[in-house]
Amino acid sequence: FLPDPVRPRPLAVGGGGTEDQSRLERELGCMEDPLLRSGLALAGARSWQNGRQPQPGDGVGDGLLTARELCTQVNLHGTQLAVLSACDTGPGDVPRGQGVLGLGQALQLAGAQSVLLSLWSLPVESAAKLMEDFYGALFASTPQGRAEALRQAQRKLRADGFGVAHWGALALYGAHGPLSLHPSRGPHDRCG
Repeated sequence: FLPDPVRPRPLAVGGGGTEDQSRLERELGCMEDPLLRSGLALAGARSWQNGRQPQPGDGVGDGLLTARELCTQVNLHGTQLAVLSACDTGPGDVPRGQGVLGLGQALQLAGAQSVLLSLWSLPVESAAKLMEDFYGALFASTPQGRAEALRQAQRKLRADGFGVAHWGALALYGAHGPLSLHPSRGPHDRCG
């Protein structure tokens, strides 16, 4: 998530200050739209960061998928759960009267029924255990709802002696019930 142009704050991407500011920070950090300052770095992002210009038709682009592009150009309708468990995928801007603007809102606007995001950095081992337990509860022989699966995974880590910094980072937004493991097929689904 990049800094607010009016009130600079610590950055979640590259750079160690104004002299070492990355291209990403320089070009996107001044954007006023918070949905342009948050996004995902995909294949090609490092090349763009190092100065490569996207070429028309190369299929790579700049390697960045902004939250704005996500909610306007990606169709996630029918997606029951979008998971971004990487560190700091949940924070966003909170403009007056609009709620949190960032990846979570973009995923929901794109059609995801529920979104699981990380509110802060957590140790890799804890994150792996938390996700393993979450998916285990979600897809158990007696499946739990999304919120209950997350709650069970968090309780398990807590019972193992881990503090809130290890289990409290994940937040679920949107639908909280069980996943439909056999969703109904829509009129455009031509598979099987």
